[in-house]
Amino acid sequence: MTRLKVMCRPASNRHNRWRLKLSAVLLSLSGLYSFAYAGSSAAASADKPLQFVAPAVERKRQAHFEHKYRTFHNAIMAQAGLTSELRFLPIFETQAQLVRREVDGQVGGICGVKRSSPTIDTLPYVSLARHLITAGDNPILSDLEDLRGKSLALIERYHYQLPADEALEQMGIRVHRVDAQVNNVAMLVSGRVDALLAPPPMVESIASHISPEARFNYAEAPFSVQTLCYVLPKTESGKQLAQRINQAIIELYQANHLQHFVMQPFQPPSWEALGLAKPD
Repeated sequence: MTRLKVMCRPASNRHNRWRLKLSAVLLSLSGLYSFAYAGSSAAASADKPLQFVAPAVERKRQAHFEHKYRTFHNAIMAQAGLTSELRFLPIFETQAQLVRREVDGQVGGICGVKRSSPTIDTLPYVSLARHLITAGDNPILSDLEDLRGKSLALIERYHYQLPADEALEQMGIRVHRVDAQVNNVAMLVSGRVDALLAPPPMVESIASHISPEARFNYAEAPFSVQTLCYVLPKTESGKQLAQRINQAIIELYQANHLQHFVMQPFQPPSWEALGLAKPD
């Protein structure tokens, strides 16, 4: 029986060069496909609306407040060339979602507050002046010394420019915290607390529904002034978003549009707060 010998000839250098070139082309096409896929995914993400949350207010004022707030927020987003969705949640839930990075940012955060996770504050877009307010024939209170021996109504989880509740108690100031301003106003007009710390227009608006005859007293100068801003996670995307929002706030302010959207009890921030030189 004749045996056949099968000889495998080694590939020539010319064939090896051809194979290497083919492999390089295939790798290059694969890389281009991956890049295009990644780019299309990024574009899809960019088209997705940003998710923002804001603290809700008392139910009686919710519809009016939300309409004004959305108009204001939408103006900033439009100026920045961004699309977004805004939801109103209890204040503790807005803070929790921001910490868990479930949203792109919080609207209506107090600037400069130390939070439980790294965040970025944008430029302020409004300021909020709070007064010590009494009712009826009670005297005007201007500072903490005037509050000694009295009771003060505050809102749970709100940040006030005050010492800790324990320190206030040591000063003889009894602190009552509730979950809504409407409850504080009700306690004030009924005499269950001596004072509350809030913007006067807000208190007067609430009282017009629950006790229209109530009279309030407060000093001309506010007890504290705080600025509100967007609060964003401290990430690279958060930094880029902050830059766009900051630019939008400045442009709206310089064009006098921001002032148009600001509603009571809020006030426009000062030129200095925005780091701008006031025009002559």
